[in-house]
Amino acid sequence: MSPRREVEWAVAIVVAAAFLRLWGLDAQSLWIDEWFAVADAQRPLATLWWLPDGEPALHKMLLHRLFAWTGTSDWWARLPSALASVAAVWLLFDLGRRWVDGATGLIAAALLALHPLAIWYGQEARGYSFAVLAALGSARALGDAWERPGWRGWLGYAGWVWFGIGSHYYFVFV
Repeated sequence: MSPRREVEWAVAIVVAAAFLRLWGLDAQSLWIDEWFAVADAQRPLATLWWLPDGEPALHKMLLHRLFAWTGTSDWWARLPSALASVAAVWLLFDLGRRWVDGATGLIAAALLALHPLAIWYGQEARGYSFAVLAALGSARALGDAWERPGWRGWLGYAGWVWFGIGSHYYFVFV
């Protein structure tokens, strides 16, 4: 398959992933952990770092800024997770294509796009989709840093790791 055809298929998979994650995004009301995340995000920005809730503040800080622009609703609270989950599908295609071949990238992206748990967590107002995106981004950045040594590659890797740890503390196991 030509590289152009692979990218066309990947775009189709990403569009399908976006549809699956955005459709019915606010069909269910927020459950308790999502509600706490939304309530915390409405606090003053400076206090979000010091909340004793056992999770990093990056997702809540993003929600805080988003709510300042859009107001609070279930749909807006879940949108960042959905977009991160869709971006993870594209990033997984790119990783598979770079490390193995285009067919592997397409299969991996399709599996992530259709996976029920990936869709479920892509529709939650929590930081799980950000952690998945950060895991894939850090893997890509680590590969880039390894292939092209230099401080820029390692800085990119450090940025993805920071993003991952800011999204979920379990990212340290990645």
